[in-house]
Amino acid sequence: MFHTSFRSKIYKNWLFDVLYKISEHPSIKGSYNLKDDVYLTILEEIADKHYKKNKSDAPNFFENGQSTPHYIFNYLDYLLWKNWDKYLDKKENIFIEKNQFRFSLSRTSIEHYLAQNRTSDSIVHNFGNLCLISPHQNSALSDYETTTKRSFYEGASKRFDCMSLKQAIMLSKENWTEKDIEEHCEDMKKLLDTKPSQNK
Repeated sequence: MFHTSFRSKIYKNWLFDVLYKISEHPSIKGSYNLKDDVYLTILEEIADKHYKKNKSDAPNFFENGQSTPHYIFNYLDYLLWKNWDKYLDKKENIFIEKNQFRFSLSRTSIEHYLAQNRTSDSIVHNFGNLCLISPHQNSALSDYETTTKRSFYEGASKRFDCMSLKQAIMLSKENWTEKDIEEHCEDMKKLLDTKPSQNK
């Protein structure tokens, strides 16, 4: 998640944060023995910290369209994966299985699921209408209707193992309306604002 979000080969601040937190943790003092659950907790705390910093640095955080940091999408995908039973273990999700999901360096384009030329500016840049996809997917889908996009993935889902979980939720709706965008945004905001330790 961190590596696919922060791609600089020179500055790995997130890695420094991880190593520092590990070195300072009481359980490692003199033993160099870090338990899996402790390591996971450290990673989740750092992930949550990065999310909160991104949110505090940007006004109208959930309405920034293509200026939304890619990290937010990747962090959200982790939370969705962790809470799979609640968000994706449904018959409507025919696009990806839990063991298929991977973080991917190829997801670098922010797509407006309801295309920019098909709705008002007041809703099109809403976080609920956005997902992170590959440039190949973006160029293939262009400004098609959401029903056309859904059909495209229904016929080609096995070729897109880099699909994000947020995108899978959006595709699970047969129709995608402004109301769906607003409701999806609120659901994702609530999940993001919940500490990872309080999730499953």
